Amino acid sequence: MKKLAGLIILLFITAGVYAQAPKQELKRPPMTGNRIQKALERYVSVWDTCTNAQLRSKIYEGFDRLANADSTNFYGQYYAAYMDAESGFLYFDTLRKQEVYTRALGYAEKAMKINPKDAEPIILKAHILRLMANHNDSLSADHKAKIKKLIADAKKIDAANPRLYLVMADELLAEGNKKEAMKNYKLASDALKISKSEEFLKPHWGTDELKRSMAKAQ
Repeated sequence: MKKLAGLIILLFITAGVYAQAPKQELKRPPMTGNRIQKALERYVSVWDTCTNAQLRSKIYEGFDRLANADSTNFYGQYYAAYMDAESGFLYFDTLRKQEVYTRALGYAEKAMKINPKDAEPIILKAHILRLMANHNDSLSADHKAKIKKLIADAKKIDAANPRLYLVMADELLAEGNKKEAMKNYKLASDALKISKSEEFLKPHWGTDELKRSMAKAQ
């Protein structure tokens, strides 16, 4: 009940932020300390600790509101992309998955435009494209080429990123190369264990996705 009440409060917070968002694009100061920053941190904290599937399945809506409230906020766009993708995979039926993945892809591309030299949104876009291809075989050939380029771009920026190892392994698995995929999953696992940051909102996903992928590779 406490977590449900917390989600309701967060929905009100994000609704308020959205209502106050300017109607035209403006150059904004860094988000540190503003209401969107605080709301993002609260939502990420709830997502990270929540074990209630029904509650988790609704959290993505708050991230969408925050992303739409400020299209210049990198973490707002990034987390909307990730939460939509993860929620689409976990909670939406086949008819809705493509819609949610497409929205996630749009947010990831916005994050890439905001911080073009950051590997994280590049990796996330590759991850989303793989989810889309896994759901729809007709996208496999086109997405495979796009993912390959994204992996190459991300490698130039952050070759030791644990989520990059995960995406690379998922591609190897999609190609049927389980042996090499497992090697990269192991690298991802090792890197995730030592990957820490004092910045709370820095991307830290990968553990749950890794477990799912390794289960498929067995």
